[in-house]
Amino acid sequence: MKAQRKAGQHDFDDCPCSGKNLSKLVQPSILTLLRIEPAHGYTITDKIASLYEFPAGPPRRSAIYQLLKRMEADGLVASHLEEAPMGPARRVYAITTHGEACLERWRESLDLHRRAINTLLSLGRDDR
Repeated sequence: MKAQRKAGQHDFDDCPCSGKNLSKLVQPSILTLLRIEPAHGYTITDKIASLYEFPAGPPRRSAIYQLLKRMEADGLVASHLEEAPMGPARRVYAITTHGEACLERWRESLDLHRRAINTLLSLGRDDR
């Protein structure tokens, strides 16, 4: 249970300013990585964890696998089993044509947000 705050206090840990919403970049990150080359879920998870500094820690492997499953159901990625030299077969994911279109939309949206963020940051600078 959370401790109650006094009037006028703000919990920055629960505030969007904490950067916790970086997890929303996971889907376009997966699509971008798969545009470069098909990959196993484990590889995708490791690469995403190394891309950004996630304030709340990198996404859990289970969350990445759930997202990959949902993205496959939505037609953004496709997968097949690949025999491994040792151990069980592993699932390899690749971006689909629909995923390419989604990624292009993501890129346009992120570019608009980047411009808005750059404008916001430039307004708040103290140039004295």
